[in-house]
Amino acid sequence: MVIQLSEEKAQAEAEIEMLKKNISVRSAEVANKQHLEGVKKIAKLDAERRRLSGLVWKKLLGPTALAQMKLDLTTQTYDDLEGVKKITKLNAERQRLRGLNKMEHEDSYKRVLEPKYKCLLFDVDDTLYPLSSGISAQCTKNIIDYMIEKLGIDETKVPEMCISLYKEYGTTMAGLRAIGYDFDYDDYHSFVHGKLPYELLNHDPVLRNLLRSLPVRKVIFSNANEAHVAKVLSRLGLEDCFDDIICFETLNSTNNDNKSNVESPRSLIVCKPFEEAYEQAFKIANINPQKTLFFDDSVRNLQTAKLTGLHTVWVGASHRTKGIDNALESIHNMKEALPELWEDVKPDIRYSEKTAIEVRV
Repeated sequence: MVIQLSEEKAQAEAEIEMLKKNISVRSAEVANKQHLEGVKKIAKLDAERRRLSGLVWKKLLGPTALAQMKLDLTTQTYDDLEGVKKITKLNAERQRLRGLNKMEHEDSYKRVLEPKYKCLLFDVDDTLYPLSSGISAQCTKNIIDYMIEKLGIDETKVPEMCISLYKEYGTTMAGLRAIGYDFDYDDYHSFVHGKLPYELLNHDPVLRNLLRSLPVRKVIFSNANEAHVAKVLSRLGLEDCFDDIICFETLNSTNNDNKSNVESPRSLIVCKPFEEAYEQAFKIANINPQKTLFFDDSVRNLQTAKLTGLHTVWVGASHRTKGIDNALESIHNMKEALPELWEDVKPDIRYSEKTAIEVRV
């Protein structure tokens, strides 16, 4: 009896477990079915949403709205194109300004590299050597003697006449020729300069070193004749320090064939301080006055030089005056007074022992 009850109990429990399993399966099926139905509803709702959205856009974007949209797009495109054009124009302007800036920079660089002076122009007497040497005084004495001995001028009138002619015509020689005295130029120079005590002049190593340390063109510009200039340079030891020489023979005919210029006596002999002499010198020696520094002991020579465009240095003076840019008590003071002449000197420059001098005749 007990055994039978136990079997019935076990059978009842098995049936209960089976029933639970069936219930779980059915619940799962119901849940799955409900899920599928939910997915279908969501899909249907989403389709309806898209349909309604399309209807709304069609209603909102009628012909007028579509036309406005097209206009807006066209305007935007035009604005974009204008913007591109502006950017292109700005880039072109930037490039142009860069080019100008580069050119200005190059020009500035060239100006910095280019020396202030391309030529140094020197008088000879009382400039390359001091007035105190006595050469100038002896030269004046010889001129007076020539006027008395060769031209037969009254001795009492000669001193005043000598000074007057010098002031009016630039040199006494030019004055004598202008007022009608006929004489041979070579004979005059031989008498006046041939008797000079050149032994009073000695080698000047200081000036030589100064001149040779300057890698710029150096030219002699003197009213004196070629032989006198050559003698002075030789005595000073400067014969190889200059590149060119402008002297009496350079500017004047030596055969006295200009007697016909009676209407302009001053032009019979071309000499400083008259502009014609400077203009001829510039042309003959290819000199740019704006780039040239002129050394002379005569104020009137320098004042005319200033009018022609030359930069001027008064040698033998301690102060400047009208028409004078610089003043030197001695030619030896060049470096202290004009340091800019040495600013562009390169330390590796070499100079030959002998430099050919071209004498313009």
